[in-house]
Amino acid sequence: MADHARAVSASDEPAALTARDNARASTPARVPWSNGAIATLFIGWFALSKARDYFQLWPGVSVWYAPAALLAAGCILWGWRAVLPLFAGAIALELLAVERIGEPLWRFLVVSLALKSIYAVGATVLRRSGFDPGFARPRDVLRFAGYVVACAFVAAAIGVTDLVATGIVPLADQGRATLAFWVGDVVAVLALTPAMLGLALWSAGHRAPARRWRHRAWRQPAQALTVPLALWITYGLTPHL
Repeated sequence: MADHARAVSASDEPAALTARDNARASTPARVPWSNGAIATLFIGWFALSKARDYFQLWPGVSVWYAPAALLAAGCILWGWRAVLPLFAGAIALELLAVERIGEPLWRFLVVSLALKSIYAVGATVLRRSGFDPGFARPRDVLRFAGYVVACAFVAAAIGVTDLVATGIVPLADQGRATLAFWVGDVVAVLALTPAMLGLALWSAGHRAPARRWRHRAWRQPAQALTVPLALWITYGLTPHL
């Protein structure tokens, strides 16, 4: 009888572990807001923005825009609080720039804040939908993809319209520039933001069960492949659009 009870208990153990994993997945992981987070967002924006020139097709339009990935990660983790240090980083970068793209500073600040607010609004909706930044469930991946595509499209439409209005991008190139802007945000965010979220969760002490990481083995090579994809779009596809 005792042996039978132990056998039943052992058979129930995997189910119990699965139930605990599901319980963790139903509660989205959180990363505390701190001075370290503020410094990381400010310095990260400043550093990542330096790389945009290598992927720039028009002034202000890049087909690989890594700062967008940091913006998305910050807004997903901390909401509107992340906007201020990111905006401060953008201001510092603009003030220290040797050459500006020809847009008045006040206009740059307004548009920059508006573009960051787009991702913050989208992240608010995403968080309220129960999205888990640890991507515990398949629906988290779908929600994240929808968030990226939608926010990047709105940002591209507003950003390029402003550049056309100020004469920085020719009107004849508006469609191609909007596509390049959108692709630049989408590719960078899909490639880098999940890794940024994972690093933030790991540093905050969140650990995913080993079996979940085994199912994510495809993510690293998939993210790495977005770099040559962006290069191909920059130097191969986009000039022919």
